[in-house]
Amino acid sequence: FIFLIAVSSLHMIYENHEKGPNHYQLLQVTRDSPISTVKKAYRTLSLELHPDKNKNPGAVEEFRKVKHAFDILSNKEKRREYNRLGDNGVKVVAHAVIDHKYLLIQFLVYYTSSSIFAFIMTLSEPTGE
Repeated sequence: FIFLIAVSSLHMIYENHEKGPNHYQLLQVTRDSPISTVKKAYRTLSLELHPDKNKNPGAVEEFRKVKHAFDILSNKEKRREYNRLGDNGVKVVAHAVIDHKYLLIQFLVYYTSSSIFAFIMTLSEPTGE
């Protein structure tokens, strides 16, 4: 049982690591913020982080992240998919492909935990006559 909890925890850590930044936190807005607020937050952050104005080496990457977050949160359909499924949902909808790595991990976690559970259940003493 403890092993199953450990496997599930590792799976959740892996999923959260793969998701990347939360776009709402990146733009400093809430989930129910209107698109006008998202645009205003993007303008403010893009002025601070634009590579022409900010010569910090990490500014280019931060600007790309902010631009990506704005592209998703300013589009109603992409925002709806992001709210439902996260960044993977937006990628799947945009490219109309299946994320094979994610499906493989889901498959492995499910069948590994099921197999371990079945094995543990067979270790009990027989109660029949």
